[in-house]
Amino acid sequence: LRSARITNSLSFHHFGLENYGKKWLSLEVKGRSTGVSGSSFGFLQDKPETVKGVVISIRGSTTFVGQEENHFLDLEQVLWTPTDSGSSKITGVKTWSFQFDLPADVRVGGKSYTLPPNFSERASAAYIDYKLIVTVRRGMFRVNQTLAVNFSYLPSSTAGVPSTLRTLAYEKGTQLPGPAVDPDGWKTLSPVKFSGTLFGTKEVELESLLSIGTPLCYALGSPIPLMLTISGEEKQALDVVANPISIQLHLVRSIITDNIFRQILARAYFWPTEHGWYRRQFQGELEVSNTLKPSFTFPNFTLQYTLELMPFKATGFTPLLVMQRNEGPLLSEAVTFATKQSAGRPPEVDYNKSRFYHHHPGW
Repeated sequence: LRSARITNSLSFHHFGLENYGKKWLSLEVKGRSTGVSGSSFGFLQDKPETVKGVVISIRGSTTFVGQEENHFLDLEQVLWTPTDSGSSKITGVKTWSFQFDLPADVRVGGKSYTLPPNFSERASAAYIDYKLIVTVRRGMFRVNQTLAVNFSYLPSSTAGVPSTLRTLAYEKGTQLPGPAVDPDGWKTLSPVKFSGTLFGTKEVELESLLSIGTPLCYALGSPIPLMLTISGEEKQALDVVANPISIQLHLVRSIITDNIFRQILARAYFWPTEHGWYRRQFQGELEVSNTLKPSFTFPNFTLQYTLELMPFKATGFTPLLVMQRNEGPLLSEAVTFATKQSAGRPPEVDYNKSRFYHHHPGW
């Protein structure tokens, strides 16, 4: 089974069927995220062929491990049929053009859903496939011949527009204004208190305050801006815990079918911006891979992402949650991803000072 990738940019692909080493059916595909078009060249031979029809179709389906394939999208176009009983033989080169406009939504089980991207990973519990199929119908007592091509579908979407002040910082390449200066540019989560034991003897309690750059929809391949404040009355505990290495903020993907399959995809990096006696502040980023699939919800198959702040890891500090064998996060926040950057966020700006910090731990 061949494959093609249909994305935002125009792409071209060629496929064919051969008989005794000679190509007799050729398919040329042009694809965008909104549709598929092209030409089918058939019967590249001199010998007349009896054919009852030539049909091209697009099929979208979901497959769950141990179950039959379920179709949610079926589009079909007839490329050729005999005009009468005496014209069912074809000879020479025949060319038929086609075009499919993919719908933005499909109805499944009486409900409307956004057309999801294709999804296929090794050992996954569920798959979403799209196929372009050319069928040559031969009639009774003869086997139809098909050319089936898997293609990738990634619906086009645009990330949210940042606040005016953050957009201005992006344009000038200056430091991002924090939540105190730009409250419209951040979502500040509820403060979280966490406790633990310092050097196995002293119980301490600290508080963390996480802010995430808004809107919470980001372009694939772009960083998520972050601010984190750690405060407490124990300076020694702050000295031990409040450093970039100890912060465990992850991007987690959840695939929800009959079960929930979770995977940590990335970890955020931070660098210090304020060092007070009882308060330490950090700016950070989490780099989002451009290969991720956007979030979607579909019958019995949901793909979602969350930012999760896990217990801090620092030498000499044992979090209470770890002692209680509680593996859950201190807090979490759902985020979504889009395929295109908004006009207010130049993609070439990089604020990730963590690379410098990572290679220069004394900074």
